Amino acid sequence: MYGIEHKLAAILYSLLMLASAVAIRLTAGTFLVPAGVFALAWFGFTFVPLVLLFNAPINSWAVLYMAAAVAVFSLSAVPFNWRQARVRNLQKSLPTARFDSKFLERTLYVSVVLSMLLSLATMVINGWTVQDIIFGLLETSGEFAAQRGGSEGMEYGLIGLLGVFFTYLCPVLGGLRALGDNQR
Repeated sequence: MYGIEHKLAAILYSLLMLASAVAIRLTAGTFLVPAGVFALAWFGFTFVPLVLLFNAPINSWAVLYMAAAVAVFSLSAVPFNWRQARVRNLQKSLPTARFDSKFLERTLYVSVVLSMLLSLATMVINGWTVQDIIFGLLETSGEFAAQRGGSEGMEYGLIGLLGVFFTYLCPVLGGLRALGDNQR
């Protein structure tokens, strides 16, 4: 259905994404700005498969759509002075960052407590009792893993999602706190 002309057009559109990244590099002084990384990533995601899988059919309109999206996103690099921002960031030093603040410490403690409470609530919602969780931890965790990966599935809801969120937030905040403690 799609011939060689579509493949060549798609490669050309992919090269336009690279041209967008190069234009960002000239404007910002580096590829390491959000629009530059975005353009390079989409260039790689499209160009490599287009060249390596040359005989695979491709709809060039889809790649043109991606190139247009990259071009529009690349416009966000124009009004911001990335060169000045890079100079100012190089002047900053890690010791001036305040990772040892009371706010960060309290946020960590609240996140730990919310993580435990919301995870416990998720398990109670899915049919386990607190007694099962405390005194039959091995059996309960085995059932939890089987139900989570099995066909019947787990009911997470908002409480479960918040539990997962705070569970992932805890090591991030703890790492920042440890970094703040090492600054002293």
